[in-house]
Amino acid sequence: KRIGNVRCRMKTCREHQIISYHQQLYIYFLLIGQIVRFLSILSVETPKNGFKANF
Repeated sequence: KRIGNVRCRMKTCREHQIISYHQQLYIYFLLIGQIVRFLSILSVETPKNGFKANF
């Protein structure tokens, strides 16, 4: 059974779904962290430099 593009190499596909779900959560948390950092950088840099944020 295939889930997306990943072949199921686990004992059961249910385990694989749980693991991929946790990976998705982790990726979402990373994305949210990046967005929060980006927004905080913008809010700090905007008064000084307009929209030229330093990365």
